Amino acid sequence: MNDRTTPRQKFPATFWTANTIELIERAAYYSMASFMVIYLKETLGMRPTTATLLNASILWGLIYFLPILSGTLADKFGYKQSLTLAFFMISLGYFVMGNIQRFWPGLIGQKAAQAIDYTVPAILGIVLIGIGGSIVKPCIAGTVQKTAGTRATVGFGIFYMIIYFG
Repeated sequence: MNDRTTPRQKFPATFWTANTIELIERAAYYSMASFMVIYLKETLGMRPTTATLLNASILWGLIYFLPILSGTLADKFGYKQSLTLAFFMISLGYFVMGNIQRFWPGLIGQKAAQAIDYTVPAILGIVLIGIGGSIVKPCIAGTVQKTAGTRATVGFGIFYMIIYFG
């Protein structure tokens, strides 16, 4: 009988970096998504049905259905380039959403009593966040799979735990 135990393979730094990126991205996304309808309705003055439709159909639709295409493109162009594009799009989308009222004043000469329609810049911000977020998911999942080695099951367990924490 052999008393020696084989040392466990450690996860490389890339594995932990990818999971940390996923944690930060998911925390930012779920924080933003939790208040999106309230922001669109209360701050931008949209009708509740419009705000809900923009959040549910565009944002959630892109985030959860576009990763098939974005993952295919990430395989073709590489994870680093895809993640760079994703974080540029997400950052720009958050910037647009946070500054809509500053940069979209409406038509010159518009009466003060009339409400300004912020739908177009809101859709732009939502689309940027949705497409950027759809690129992140398959890139991080692919990185976890490639770097986990023989411990892929544990690696994906850690990955999903990170998503839930985010």
